[in-house]
Amino acid sequence: EPFADTFLDQVLRFDATTLIVDDPVKRVDNMTMAWGLEARVPFLAHTLVELAMTMPPELKLKEGGKWPLKAIARGLIPDSVIDRPKGYFPVPAFKYPQGAFLDFMRWGVGIGGWQIGPGPVVFTDRATGVKFSSIICYESTYPGFVASFVRKGASFIALITIDSWWGKMSGAYQHRQFAVFRAVENRRWIARCAVGGISCFIDPYGRSYDDTEMFTQRTLARTIGTESGLTFYTKHGDWLGEITLLVGLLFAAALAGQSFTERRYRALWQKHTSI
Repeated sequence: EPFADTFLDQVLRFDATTLIVDDPVKRVDNMTMAWGLEARVPFLAHTLVELAMTMPPELKLKEGGKWPLKAIARGLIPDSVIDRPKGYFPVPAFKYPQGAFLDFMRWGVGIGGWQIGPGPVVFTDRATGVKFSSIICYESTYPGFVASFVRKGASFIALITIDSWWGKMSGAYQHRQFAVFRAVENRRWIARCAVGGISCFIDPYGRSYDDTEMFTQRTLARTIGTESGLTFYTKHGDWLGEITLLVGLLFAAALAGQSFTERRYRALWQKHTSI
């Protein structure tokens, strides 16, 4: 696009014209209007955005990023505010509940944290004893990671994701198709719940049921099966692909070595014959 010659500028152009418009700005507007509030977003003033777009990428990334904004703020607000590490929105809902309400929030399978866990965790339903795993968003695109839950005993997979940020683009449909591969690879039912995306049930043979439309509100209910066996892929993973890659690298190294040896002998021969 015009005036977006570098990769960083192209990413920022896409962010400003697509993602920001269809996701965070829309959410802020919807939530404030729903409660009779009016929000202001001064950093999205068109004059400021246009000025930021004209800055060279190296200036935007200087000293860890946001350098122009930090430089302007020096002397106006404390340095401790400018230089503090990036934070997050805390979730007080998990800090203060007690008693029966806390028991209700635990869902019978343990309460979740908001940080990287120690590894794949398989939950057990207390009422039935059925074991299952919960995959979140892009975790479903990693076949070996999903298989690790099944190896630990998951008899079906619950998948939750937010696909609304894709808008009407193909990404939400592609993301849904990843779940089909995971179901077939591991021969497990998958219950997929997608905000703004496609919610459905997928059987161990890749057949989909009760698919919702994009950006619709639905309640789905279906009886699904549980499986305990392990497929060849679940047990052994991507060994065939890894071996193929290794063999390919060995062939490439052998060809490179042969080419180097031929050039060396040719140079020595030419040097010998010239004498």
